[in-house]
Amino acid sequence: MESSVIIATVLSTAGLFAAIMGIVASSREKRLERRMGSIQRKLSLLLQHFNVDPGSMPPPSERGRRLVALPDGKMKAIRTYREETSTF
Repeated sequence: MESSVIIATVLSTAGLFAAIMGIVASSREKRLERRMGSIQRKLSLLLQHFNVDPGSMPPPSERGRRLVALPDGKMKAIRTYREETSTF
């Protein structure tokens, strides 16, 4: 076999492989988008059922903001927020 035939075969095989991988990735992306849409719809229904408006939650206090800035303060900040807003 000539080297040009080998090179052409390798390139065509690589191109075919790339095309197949593109189709697989596109299919996977579509499945993930459908799944995410389904999860978002379910979350929206749950929020409506329990009369929760995500935009109505009060912002964190200054104390909570200072706590979350600390290396180990995230859990303390969440606890503080829940105590201040009575959300458990």
